[in-house]
Amino acid sequence: MWGRHGNMRGYFPISELHHVDMEGLPEALLERLKIVDLPHRVGAEKVKRIFGVQPVDRMAIKYHVKNFHLSIDIDPEFQKAKPYIYLLRSSQTSQTWHLNILKELHLKVCSEISVEMSYEGETFKFQPPVWGWHVDRETNLLYVRSDPAESLVDITSDLLADAIGQALASIFSLADGGEFARIFHCKHKDREALLRRLRGEAADEDMEKIMDKFSSQSQIQQLPKFPEDQPIPDPPQKNENTTATDNGEILGVTTLQNCEETPPEDRGTKPLKIEEVIHEPKFPTQRRDLNIKKTISGNRYHDTVIKMTDGAFTERKVVEFEGADENNRYPLRVGQITGSHALGCDVLSFASEQDREDFRTGKNRDLSRVLRFIEVKGRKNEGGSIELRGNEQSAAIEYGERYYLYRLHKSMSDKFVLSILRNPLGQKEALEPAVHVDLNRTKRTERFEIDGGIQ
Repeated sequence: MWGRHGNMRGYFPISELHHVDMEGLPEALLERLKIVDLPHRVGAEKVKRIFGVQPVDRMAIKYHVKNFHLSIDIDPEFQKAKPYIYLLRSSQTSQTWHLNILKELHLKVCSEISVEMSYEGETFKFQPPVWGWHVDRETNLLYVRSDPAESLVDITSDLLADAIGQALASIFSLADGGEFARIFHCKHKDREALLRRLRGEAADEDMEKIMDKFSSQSQIQQLPKFPEDQPIPDPPQKNENTTATDNGEILGVTTLQNCEETPPEDRGTKPLKIEEVIHEPKFPTQRRDLNIKKTISGNRYHDTVIKMTDGAFTERKVVEFEGADENNRYPLRVGQITGSHALGCDVLSFASEQDREDFRTGKNRDLSRVLRFIEVKGRKNEGGSIELRGNEQSAAIEYGERYYLYRLHKSMSDKFVLSILRNPLGQKEALEPAVHVDLNRTKRTERFEIDGGIQ
């Protein structure tokens, strides 16, 4: 029968062909299969009975999300829309199983999603296209990939609503998710009126009772899946070689020190003294039309500046601050744990020593006990801005009011100045959009090896 295999079209043996009866399967999978040229919605069993072509078995496809970077937390708005979508669909079908999937579903909008898929003995990785989506039924998570070139995702985006509608349509085996998209896109105060219009009858059910069905699932699962069967290892005590960048950030591997001890080089003769000072916001100055820099060779950083941009030292200083008697908090350093499931911060702060010890040993890894998720940055001066990427950005979105930025620098009077910002992504006046370009990810990058010439 006529079909396609990747970019090839032609006749293939029936025994090698698959039939795709509904939309929503990843293109990365379809490119690997030989697909018969038949339209969707003609009936998988009918095609199998008449032509002998096997359908693509969705239940046999195994998915595993390997990594993702959150771009915005829209799940609370999605949870508000779900009862109306539930009411709409429950009036049209008796598919209890599919309705239960919707009931437990949560939304993650991500700039990057890496998914591992297994089907018919073949395993491969893929990333959904921009405004593509993936439903992970094992974790009850709907992933939508946003445009990575857009730093801030607009919750009113038509493309976002359309992606959510398509994903929900796939759950209910529908060809069109336009009605679901309309409900999500609609203002919350107008959703009941829209629901009545879509149903063509009075939506006279007790809305509060329907809302209660979803209240038990109102909290999205925690970002990291932290292991509970092993203690958190202490950071190494020796620092690796590091290099300071123009904005004072460290390149390379940053190693940390056990928060229960203080290295000899950090033990000063002065007792710790903490004094709160008034912070005056500084707004960005107007950009110059033209600025010419003179090249200066030689060492640009003094020893004190290098120490200030040393990640290990700045974290020890923050732990010292957090553990001060007047703060009544108990810090634990976790920056030495890296990877896609890491916590996205350098220090956790607890309300009691017992909570800290239970978390450290693995006895209790309940993240609701964490008072502060602290990301630590050392800068050469107070003008250094801070960039959040990957796990850091995801954690800042996930933990909101419990996520803190601690920026440390040294003043002209040789005192340390610690600036603290709670829920940094919620302070719109402090944010500046940026686009990150990775040349290794595109085939259009040209590469040259250069030998000789200027050294």
